[in-house]
Amino acid sequence: TNPLGVHSDLLKVLAAAGGVINRALLPRFRGQISWAVKTGEIVRVLPAIYARCGEAESLSVRVRAVMQADPDAVIVGRAAAVLHGLLHERECRAIEVASERLHTRGWLRVTRRRIPVELISTDDGVRVSSAALTVVDLIPVVGSAIVDTGLRCRIRLEDMKTALGAIPWRSGNRERAKVLARSASRPWSPAERVAHEALTAAGVRGWKANLAITSSAIADIAFEELKLVFEIDGRTY
Repeated sequence: TNPLGVHSDLLKVLAAAGGVINRALLPRFRGQISWAVKTGEIVRVLPAIYARCGEAESLSVRVRAVMQADPDAVIVGRAAAVLHGLLHERECRAIEVASERLHTRGWLRVTRRRIPVELISTDDGVRVSSAALTVVDLIPVVGSAIVDTGLRCRIRLEDMKTALGAIPWRSGNRERAKVLARSASRPWSPAERVAHEALTAAGVRGWKANLAITSSAIADIAFEELKLVFEIDGRTY
């Protein structure tokens, strides 16, 4: 055993499983798991699912716990947005999953919806709604800002529209469609969206949004013929 009391064999299993283990799948380790739970070195994350103490509340561990409990589950909503780099982890207080097997409890919110297979991404065993579907899903919750973030992260507006078309039964789709329609100019932030709407309302033409000037410089709004650039906000936004 190591100084903390966890058997070295169990440590190896934990490491190989990404820090999460399913007790039901490890019958020969039941004694070691019981001892580690008793000494407080590992804690239960979900029924029969355990992780190291101090790591159990992290998003990455909870996501892997969900996959251990239901390999067919799909991470959706804010948690999916965090995994795609669209939101910060602090913006995700609960993990929402689409699952036929799991039940809502504490930090876990379960929905019985079915995600089209073409809109599921898999990364290292974690099934998550595609980036485009994740953006579309969150429009009624976050508003148009999530579309701006998605566009800034190079998620194509066409892919968002395709994802919307693949979930015709979802409540809130009318709002989703309106926001996507208003995103035709492809703004990368709420401030840029306001600027685009002002230019359009004033009848100003001949400009492009987010035009690459060099490999590292992108103009928020550019009038190419006039060689005129407007910067609305910057990298630190």
